[in-house]
Amino acid sequence: MVNGGPLFGINGIVRFETGTAYDAEYGAEYTTVYGVSRDNEKFNLMEAVWNTAPLSIPSMIGSFVSEDTGTWFEICEDQPNFYTGAYTNGQRIPATWDSSISYLGMDDRGWICSVSLFRMDSGRTQRETLAMMPDDYGGVNVMHIGGESLLNLPQQEAVWFEMTQE
Repeated sequence: MVNGGPLFGINGIVRFETGTAYDAEYGAEYTTVYGVSRDNEKFNLMEAVWNTAPLSIPSMIGSFVSEDTGTWFEICEDQPNFYTGAYTNGQRIPATWDSSISYLGMDDRGWICSVSLFRMDSGRTQRETLAMMPDDYGGVNVMHIGGESLLNLPQQEAVWFEMTQE
């Protein structure tokens, strides 16, 4: 549990063990705590906590695209601003609405965020709840949890969004 919620991707822990792990970036071993599942699978909890550090969303500032959904989104330094739109033929087409993103907490699917979009063309607000988890490849896995699917996400299935240089 971190901040009152489970760590992303770690379920069924039945005991804890101390041990060492190797950090390739620093070329050194460090002491850690492992969560051990019923199947004796070990999870490095220090690494899991580091990977799921609480989100004012600074680690996710950037632009992300998904060819699978035909959408893009951008999390800006001037949070809570959040921009989105269509993505087709390698082009980002901005949507005509104001939007924001808020961090709500975490569960086993990742960071839980609320996206709120105000459609200027219709004068109404739309909301979506998402699970977001950055990966080691410069992208983020995003899953629709509830509300209107503003990013064209399938129900309860994670979609990978690639980080772009824009």
